[in-house]
Amino acid sequence: MNRSALYKMILLTLVIGSALILSGCDQREESKDLDFRFAMPASWQVVRVLRLDTNEDGDNEWVILYSFDEPGKRDFVPIRCAVYHLFRRDPKLPVIYPYHLQAPGWTYLGEGESRTAVKMGDFITKVALDDTYPPETRFAKNELLIQSTDGDGFVNRVSIFQWRDSSTKEFQDPNEILILPHEPKGRGQWYQCLGLFEGSLKVEVETDQVKVWERTNDRSQFAMVNTYKPTGGPGGYLDENDQTVPPVSSCIDFAFGVPQDVAQSPYPEKVVMAFLKEFTVKPDYGSRFLTDAARQRRKGKGAWHEFANHSQQVCVKVVSYGPGNETRADMQAFSQGHGVIATTVQTLSEHRIQGKAPRQVNVEWRLIKEDNTWKIDDVRYLNK
Repeated sequence: MNRSALYKMILLTLVIGSALILSGCDQREESKDLDFRFAMPASWQVVRVLRLDTNEDGDNEWVILYSFDEPGKRDFVPIRCAVYHLFRRDPKLPVIYPYHLQAPGWTYLGEGESRTAVKMGDFITKVALDDTYPPETRFAKNELLIQSTDGDGFVNRVSIFQWRDSSTKEFQDPNEILILPHEPKGRGQWYQCLGLFEGSLKVEVETDQVKVWERTNDRSQFAMVNTYKPTGGPGGYLDENDQTVPPVSSCIDFAFGVPQDVAQSPYPEKVVMAFLKEFTVKPDYGSRFLTDAARQRRKGKGAWHEFANHSQQVCVKVVSYGPGNETRADMQAFSQGHGVIATTVQTLSEHRIQGKAPRQVNVEWRLIKEDNTWKIDDVRYLNK
């Protein structure tokens, strides 16, 4: 925002402040929302106005979702967000000042008018400011999250912002330029972008963790789950170059959860993945996916025993299978009217056990199919 535009905005906000006083409008939720359209370019359209205390000063701000591109495409229009603060200056008229939430690259924050939402929460519990920030810098405990969903209701785009304040004096004069959209590592008041995520399947925001689910191009409806921790500066998921920090783990999982009758799936690799998910809960789980012979081998000290001692946590990196072998065995059993269909599935995974270093494990799983049900019959280590 240049200097002349800033003065114009301040004059406009004084007009809003006057209207606020004359109308008797206050900060209560039931009060009427102001019309901010006149303070925006003609090509921008206000989508939604919310009242939230985004800077934790006891007053609710106006959170404005607006579209700025692709007019007419309401289901797919890109959405940005601005927050308007009311600054009380008794006995002078109040001033309302806009803060446009800026993501890296000035990209949009949501997609679709009805599919973009805003919420507040303590999504990042520990914020470590480096020494380039003034020691008096204050930040809100809760973050402002903007998210949008796809046609199936999955959240697939998320941005996270947090209020920062390193100003050393109060806003006293409308002609005094103090409160400006802030370049990182300086003084002033601003909303710091702490993360921007987009997934081809979904994005899950948890406390101090974000999981981005990306679909894999395979028959099994698997997804690659990239898990991120807020290890970037300042206290978020972005590094000093506004790039997302690397994921702490990338693991294969079921895109839509474990199927209810997974053992009856035509795809044996799903049974292996389902077994591993149960096995990570407790080493003796997963027996329902094993043959009687495999259950007996599990009690011994061979490959099954070694597998159990390195499987408290399993992150599957690669799943390999041979559909040609399954097809030939299937056709043979069909032509004979009976028979056992056998196949193998290979997994490359990272195994963790508390107090020990991670271990890469390459395993071949032998499965058999009887009565339309896949079961694991044996395992063999390939990296010994």
